[in-house]
Amino acid sequence: MANVLVVDDNAVNRDLVVTLLGYQGHRSMQAADGMRALATARAERPDLIITDLLMPLLDGYELIREIRSDKALADTPVIFYTANYLHSEVRPIAAALGVRHIVSKPIDVEQLMQTVENALADLDRAPIVASQVFDREHQRALSAKLLEKVHELEQAENALRESEARFRSLAEFSPIGILSMGTNGRVSYANPRLREICGIADTVIAGDAWDDLVHPEDRELIQNALALSLEGNVSRGDRLRLLRPDGEQRWVKVQVAPVVDQAKQTNFVATVEDITEVVEAQLQRDEMERRLRASERLESLGELAAGVAHDFNNLLAVIVSYAQFVELGLSNMAREHPDPRLDQMQRDTDAIRGAADRAAELTRQLLIFARRDIVHPEVLDVNGVVSAAVALLGRTIGEHVQLEHDLADGIWPVTSDRGQLDQVLVNLVVNARDAVGDGGVVKLTTDNIVIDEPTAAMHGRLAPGHYVRLTVSDDGMGMVPETISRAFEPFFTTKPTGEGTGLGLSTVYGIVTRMGGSVSIYSERGHGTAIRVYLPACEGHMVNAGPLLVMGSEVGPAGSGAVILVNEDDDEIRAITARILTENGYEVVTSDRGALALELISDESNALDLLLSDVIMPQMSGRELAERAAEIRPDLPVLFMSGYADGLLAPARVLEPGVELLEKPFTQATLLAAVANSLRVR
Repeated sequence: MANVLVVDDNAVNRDLVVTLLGYQGHRSMQAADGMRALATARAERPDLIITDLLMPLLDGYELIREIRSDKALADTPVIFYTANYLHSEVRPIAAALGVRHIVSKPIDVEQLMQTVENALADLDRAPIVASQVFDREHQRALSAKLLEKVHELEQAENALRESEARFRSLAEFSPIGILSMGTNGRVSYANPRLREICGIADTVIAGDAWDDLVHPEDRELIQNALALSLEGNVSRGDRLRLLRPDGEQRWVKVQVAPVVDQAKQTNFVATVEDITEVVEAQLQRDEMERRLRASERLESLGELAAGVAHDFNNLLAVIVSYAQFVELGLSNMAREHPDPRLDQMQRDTDAIRGAADRAAELTRQLLIFARRDIVHPEVLDVNGVVSAAVALLGRTIGEHVQLEHDLADGIWPVTSDRGQLDQVLVNLVVNARDAVGDGGVVKLTTDNIVIDEPTAAMHGRLAPGHYVRLTVSDDGMGMVPETISRAFEPFFTTKPTGEGTGLGLSTVYGIVTRMGGSVSIYSERGHGTAIRVYLPACEGHMVNAGPLLVMGSEVGPAGSGAVILVNEDDDEIRAITARILTENGYEVVTSDRGALALELISDESNALDLLLSDVIMPQMSGRELAERAAEIRPDLPVLFMSGYADGLLAPARVLEPGVELLEKPFTQATLLAAVANSLRVR
């Protein structure tokens, strides 16, 4: 067993040689440089020295020169172990130093072990060499190595420049933004794409804090990403918003990774991908899906409303009519025999009438919003409709509210159902009245507006064209954004339970959008609300707008002995209708089915002046009855009545010209007015 000194500045290389020597039973000593090796050799007197050549402080050549100069160590066998020199370069110096054994890296185990055994068995010790021989060969070898190192450095520098050029080319032309920054968030580099995404110049972004570019609400995201990335030494991706100097918002995906430089300082590199189009497309898909779901709910709502409207309105017609009969009877009794109890009973019947009216209006609003109602379009003067509404609503919305109007001259005509346009006004004014509370101003204004391509986006989904703008504003408390976003949802209301159905604005929305218009809300909390209705303008002769027809009015034209055939399958509705007509001077003939009505019409002895028929009837609809009656008596006018016509009279939900329809539930006044109008047309 021999004592072997292993000298190498690379710890891995030393450990490998020591391990191999251990397998052969040799004892090893280690040194990381020539100076330590010389001290160890003088202290331990090794049997063999295995040394690398290129080392700090004292290289392998100089180490062995000192060994050979020491009489106690001069004959110690040496193995040169190196990968940095060619044998042709090493051998002259090795020979001058009396070194007969050279092993090249990477290690060959068998060669190394055999060389160790040969060196230990070699009895021919080398003499101390002349200084000038060593110096000359050493200098020559070092010069050759220096030239080699210079060449290597030049190659490394060229490779580095090429690598930097490739990186800069990739970064400069990358379709993704790239930046580097310190732990303080200051940007040290930003490529052109990032500057384009951020909408700023290179001179602005360099040195700026990354947080300054991020939307204030998303800054916590990027700060957390940096912290997590630093802790876990992994990249982190987040979706966030950037704010450009021009105010435009861009959605980006940021990927962050920490980088440790040669000075052990941690920095960050990040990629920034503009995903604005992707996010906006997703938002549009989400909005379309939301509208689809809303449309499906609306369709279900429409099916439900349509399913109950006919029978429900028949029931309401019975309630309204009998309540009116009781009210009229009590009124006559009170005139003949005044009694406070009769006054209370009249108030009770008023409450019944009011509840029935609200129920009928709720059903009508459901049908309007679900687009299951029938409209009577005509060319209208919006200013005339507004003026008539103001005249009536001013007396009904309360003395605490000041109702004003400012109507522009030369307003274009619009095509609309008069009743529905009235309902739009009533709903908006009532909402505004409720918003101002105990006192305030509600104002109605009209003006003409032309919407072109550039301004179309400012007005929702309106197509370019000519519109009449109707604005109802108030100076109330206004709405918060969450309320505005849900204002047109059916059944959404901010009023206490029992004080609102949540169908007012949704009904307005349904009516206006059916006309091809739109509704928008502008409101700020504490600064009131303005609801703007855009109605498409049209060409045509405008109808002179009269006053609103208010349900429950007791005024109705009396009959003049005309004979009316009432065709109705509901016994109570038929009886009520006959009673109202008979008590108001008409002669009434009744029928509960279409076949019987045809027989009565065919009988020439029946001098009929009007056919009043329900639309939805068993076996034969009112529409079919009217068509067959026209073949028998072409001059017999027809007035239809229905709680829900189910498209029989108006397949496109628009009443055909010349068709008269009385909608249930009706009052005595509306029934008598409709009958008188049908007879007058005749």
